[in-house]
Amino acid sequence: MKFITMTVIGFCLLFWGINQYQAKQEQNKYQYSDSPIQHRQEILQQFKILRAFETGDSVAYSELIKLPNNSMDDQNFKSLVSSILHHNIDPLIPFKLPDTVLVQWSEAYVQQLRDARRNKACALITSPGHNKDIAQVQNTLSESTQQKTILAITAILKHKQASVPYDENFAKSQWSEISRDLRSEFGDDIWLLHDIAGENPKSCDVIIRSLEVMLSRPTLQQQSAALRLFFKQHDSLVIF
Repeated sequence: MKFITMTVIGFCLLFWGINQYQAKQEQNKYQYSDSPIQHRQEILQQFKILRAFETGDSVAYSELIKLPNNSMDDQNFKSLVSSILHHNIDPLIPFKLPDTVLVQWSEAYVQQLRDARRNKACALITSPGHNKDIAQVQNTLSESTQQKTILAITAILKHKQASVPYDENFAKSQWSEISRDLRSEFGDDIWLLHDIAGENPKSCDVIIRSLEVMLSRPTLQQQSAALRLFFKQHDSLVIF
């Protein structure tokens, strides 16, 4: 009887020891991840666009990965990252990109709009402003759209130029023809092309169709001219 009692006590002590060890390991794991810098590093990695900088602009990337060293609360840190990412990409669109890269970006943007329309979240993509909920944006965009966008941004960063040739009169002549096509399709609703706030559900349809028509122009020169004029008036970059 005494032997059985001692055996039971021994097993109890063994299980207690195992539980204590596991609890300690779990505690050590979270102590590391809960350090302020490590926590901000984890927030930074939530921004998928960061991947584009890793291969597209190594100099900017080396500065971006230092951002977690800044001491600030989560919300301000997210705003800082969004602002810096936006500042590094947005000024390049559309007047510092070669024609082929501008077309690549336009195709990615159309795909974003299609996802947004399907999820009834057009304003999330079309409305200006960089400080949006990145989780909401990621939930709106499919994985393939996110990947297409990251590849387009990588190309933007790799092939950015000081300036590119731009003939505004030629661009306007392209838009005259495009506008006729759009007006025959949408009538007076063509004005929704400028509804960047996305308040009218049909605005997504008009913007998507407009980009499709631009991308279907016969030559790359005609496509890029129309697209530069379009992106001159539309903020197309959404941070996620």
